[in-house]
Amino acid sequence: MKRVVPLVGCLWWVACGGGGAKPPDAASAPDGGSDASVPVCSAASECDDGRFCNGEERCEPGASGANAFGCVEGDAPCMRCDEDTDTCRGCDVEPDADGDGYEDVACGGLDCDDSDRNVSPDATERCDPEGVDEDCDPATFGFRDQDMDGFADARCCNGETCGNDCDDANGNVHPTQAETCNGVDDDCDGTLDESLASSMWYPDCDGDMFGRIGEGIAACSRPPGVPAECSGSGVYVDTAGDCDDARPGVNPGAPEVCNGIDDDCSGGFEGPGEDDDDDGFADSACGGDDCRDSDAAYHPDAVEVCSSFTDRNCDGRSEDHDGDGFLIAGSTCEGGTLADAPRTDCDDDAETTNPGATDVCNGVDDDCDTRTDEGASALCDVLPGAAEVCTAGTCTFSACESGTRECEGGSANGCENIRFGGAHCGACGNACAFACNDGMGCDPVRQVEGDYVHMCALTTAGYVYCWGRRMGPWPEYDRPHRIDISGVAQVDVGYNHACARKTNGEVWCWGDNFDQQLGFVGDGTATPVRVSTWTDVVDVAAGFYMSCALRSGGQLCCWGDDGEDAFGDGTTDSSGPTPVCRATSYASIDLGQRYGCGLTAGGALSCWGGVGSSGSPSSFGMVSRAPSSGVFTDVSTGHLYACAVRNDAKVLCWGDNRELQTSYASSTSSVGPVEVPLTGTPVDVDAAAEHTCVRMADGTMRCWGLRAGGALGDGMTSGRTATPQTVVSLSDAGQFVAGGSLFDGNSVCVVRTGGRLSCFGDNDDGQVGSPGPDALTPRDAVTER
Repeated sequence: MKRVVPLVGCLWWVACGGGGAKPPDAASAPDGGSDASVPVCSAASECDDGRFCNGEERCEPGASGANAFGCVEGDAPCMRCDEDTDTCRGCDVEPDADGDGYEDVACGGLDCDDSDRNVSPDATERCDPEGVDEDCDPATFGFRDQDMDGFADARCCNGETCGNDCDDANGNVHPTQAETCNGVDDDCDGTLDESLASSMWYPDCDGDMFGRIGEGIAACSRPPGVPAECSGSGVYVDTAGDCDDARPGVNPGAPEVCNGIDDDCSGGFEGPGEDDDDDGFADSACGGDDCRDSDAAYHPDAVEVCSSFTDRNCDGRSEDHDGDGFLIAGSTCEGGTLADAPRTDCDDDAETTNPGATDVCNGVDDDCDTRTDEGASALCDVLPGAAEVCTAGTCTFSACESGTRECEGGSANGCENIRFGGAHCGACGNACAFACNDGMGCDPVRQVEGDYVHMCALTTAGYVYCWGRRMGPWPEYDRPHRIDISGVAQVDVGYNHACARKTNGEVWCWGDNFDQQLGFVGDGTATPVRVSTWTDVVDVAAGFYMSCALRSGGQLCCWGDDGEDAFGDGTTDSSGPTPVCRATSYASIDLGQRYGCGLTAGGALSCWGGVGSSGSPSSFGMVSRAPSSGVFTDVSTGHLYACAVRNDAKVLCWGDNRELQTSYASSTSSVGPVEVPLTGTPVDVDAAAEHTCVRMADGTMRCWGLRAGGALGDGMTSGRTATPQTVVSLSDAGQFVAGGSLFDGNSVCVVRTGGRLSCFGDNDDGQVGSPGPDALTPRDAVTER
């Protein structure tokens, strides 16, 4: 940088032989010679190169960047420098007003907007419709492609430079997309549906789907909105010809009436005697007898066509007026869909009367054979237990069959069964609490069992009655229905089947057989079949697609589905119809979902099964959380949890508690053992799927868990509770069962004094044993009439 050099400096140059020569530029090297012969600067003034705008040179021998004279180049004094005047030109604004490190272009810098610190050459472009140039490069803009079609959103701009995707939320809209007829600018060229085949569309202002004559626009699909020709409402339609678009009843499809208006737009209005189709008969609308004055084939002299719906001769009827496929006798019709149909219908006004009909007892010649009610009594529907005859076109009650009586003062429901009917046992009016034993006397209930949405009861005479649904090939029964088995000592019900132990120690099963839980390979059956040849079975249990029998020596034999080691034999692959047996010391057993529990004669409790796919116990804990000590008098296995009564009058539950069914107050999938908060002495307990009940020594019952369908018997249907609730109107409870499955079918049935059976809870599938809605409190179940 040039500066004023003191005179002493100049003399120094002369004295040193400089001869007034200009000092070498700091960036220049001396011409030849060794470094030792080159003078080294001693002051910055000796390094001045005489220029202003390249900065002030410094004398720093040995410094980085110093030349052989020891001079170092200077830094430019400013961005806007004038070498002619040796000055820095001024700037009207603050050079870096936004503090982003870049000076305003007005000051010679690169910041194109020094009022915004987000705008500078180092900034990243953003997608903004305002077109902000964040990186001070007009050729770039922020790229956004939300629909991932490879084209930038048209709202991403930088000045006039923008993306070209006019709908960045739709991947099927972009500049290279083919245009389709959909009212959308698919190719983003600013025009809708261009270059596509079009139809003519006409304004329809009166809503009769016919457009006005002579007006229309071409479009590939129905133009949107209300046509400009319409006031308030209207659409475009593709059918023209409406001669009065202000009247909905006037259009080419409207019927012509005699009103002085061209209703059908045929070119003229109707008047007396007018004949539009020129067939010689005036329109019936104007007093004539042409039933269709728009078609010359229809008039009173026309030949009728053979059809069920055409009336060409205008007599008000087709030749098959009742539509039964038979033409009226003597018809002279020609052609048509029924040209080959029989012309033998003796009553063409009655669809049920024709030569193909079957005679019934009604005093009518139904089959057109000129005879009435032939076959007489055989024509009558047979009422239960009754004989009927056809007399004078009416079926009348004649007599009751053996084993039945007319007990209810009328013939509409036939005769009542006095052999098995609970309302009339052996004689009219001799009602039973539950069932009748072949007319010999009442047969009370002594045991009831159930699961999911079906129940079974065992009577004192050894008969089994079942009701509800989901028992394989069974139909659905809403009342107890007698099963074809006798001599039964015990019954148990599984998820979709049942098993019975006879008094002779045999085991018989029926219901669904999906996993051979009936003890054989084949379809399910409603008829009980014997399992094995045992005659020493002391307890039987039906579970989830499996069954088990406990033999007199303690041997436990199971068959069906062995998933999760349900048989307790240490494997999961013993499934099948052949019983798998193992030695135990159990005196009684109960089965849940792929697990079971047993009690010894001394009251010791243990459980098996419930093994997950990894070989570890189920996370619900119905086996792993079972009590490890104590003396128990009863155990019940629910769906994924279990409960037991201990000999100190305590009830313990463990396992799944998602519906508070273990009585633990916090909903969780695995708890226990939990002591149920009870006052009084519990006798036995039954665990279902989502609710639990216990019978107390005073004949009352307590239930807790999910209330759905009234399953707790407290008169309520919603919510859930961990606190045992007293069942309403029940003080004589005997043996009982709680049934149901996850999300469905929760109900309870209980044996009462005198062998009476009452049930409460969900009745969607008839599982409470009596027709009607859900039973919120105990309701008696009575066998079929």
